[in-house]
Amino acid sequence: MKAALRWLRIVGAWIALSMLVELLHKRAPAGALVQAEYSLTPPGGAQTWQPVTLPHDWRADKTLRDAGTLWYRLRFEHDVQERDPGAVLLWYLSMNAAVWLNGERVGDGGAMNAPVARNWFRPLLFSVPAPLLRGGANELLIEVRGVPAGDGFLGPVYVDDMQKLLPAYESRYFLKVTFLQLTCVLFLTMALPTGILWFKRRQDTIYLWHAAAAVLSAIYIFVIVYKNLPGAQAAPFWEWLRVCAIGWMIVAIIMLIHRYLGIQRPKLERIVWIIELGGAALMLAYGLLFDATGMQRFVNAAWEPAVVALGGYPAVLMFKAYATQPDRPGFWLMLTGNLLLILGIHDLLMVNHLWPPYDGFYVNYGAPGPLIAFTGILLERFLHALRESETLNRELAARVEQKSDELRRSYDERKALEDAHLLAEERGRILMDMHDGIGGRLVSTLPRLEKSGQT
Repeated sequence: MKAALRWLRIVGAWIALSMLVELLHKRAPAGALVQAEYSLTPPGGAQTWQPVTLPHDWRADKTLRDAGTLWYRLRFEHDVQERDPGAVLLWYLSMNAAVWLNGERVGDGGAMNAPVARNWFRPLLFSVPAPLLRGGANELLIEVRGVPAGDGFLGPVYVDDMQKLLPAYESRYFLKVTFLQLTCVLFLTMALPTGILWFKRRQDTIYLWHAAAAVLSAIYIFVIVYKNLPGAQAAPFWEWLRVCAIGWMIVAIIMLIHRYLGIQRPKLERIVWIIELGGAALMLAYGLLFDATGMQRFVNAAWEPAVVALGGYPAVLMFKAYATQPDRPGFWLMLTGNLLLILGIHDLLMVNHLWPPYDGFYVNYGAPGPLIAFTGILLERFLHALRESETLNRELAARVEQKSDELRRSYDERKALEDAHLLAEERGRILMDMHDGIGGRLVSTLPRLEKSGQT
């Protein structure tokens, strides 16, 4: 009964944590503009505007498969002329956008031409001068660039007072950018001490694989969060690096768990490395020979499912280990590892058009869990070994002191025996000398006595 309740609590924790990640992404202010029109051609010429309800995912429309840019038009009524600065908030989009209000450009999210600024899933906030937001009818134009072509989207749009929109923007920005930047720093911070420990103790490869998993996780998040990656022609490379980092991170976790649990499966490890390195080489060749769009389709159809499948293997190992020995370290590893797998399944569904893409990758929020758990375990192991070493040193020092006392006592006893022996020898010599001297005198005296008696 206790075991059933324990597993029920664990399942409940998985559901609660997964829902928490989802709910954090669903926090949005009220009053969004969702009725819009879109066109493939810029304003000013012959245009055909198609009605659409935001959010609008290009991937859901086969006619937009090769679209690199869409123009959105939103017409809305504003009650009164604002005296304070207003704002336009794009809640999420991919990949970048520029905004015009009533014919005046109010801003963009960075470079609109290659290399396009990467505003993946993050909010964009633009300040609007008070006179520009008129009382009555207003028109908002938004140019959205999708990278790769056909892979763009636009979420809800807000037009309101800056003071009202700023808190919502800051909350969303923290979730999608600042938190991930802090996570990236955290990974590198975790990798540094374990990397140093491995450098000092090359035989303990568990430290190597922990550091490798942390660095690869940092690379994965860096490519997602960094806005201005260099090189217009290097876009396929950055996407290749991102998907390779998550795949290799899973391999590093497999190696890490094998060493933590004492599992010896060198053949399986070689097969995993062959799959990952071979897939990475094939992806890179595909991207160089074709284009980023073709490579992305290969990633979605083959690489991502393979990575999720590999991620299930260490999750099962930790599940079995905890079922066999339900201790606290095993609990945290099993809980966080399986949560990472659940979030990875979400991302797999998202890239294959089976889940809305608007909130981005969730695996970023699950990756810190198992690595933090492993950091705690390795730190506890190190401190335990240090405590044992200190205890052994104290015991050794006490034994050395004890042996030294025993040696001193033995030396003192031996010296006392030697002194007694020397004293006995000296006494014997003195007695011998005395005996020889008295005997000689007696012998010499006896003839004289005899001679005196005869006389």
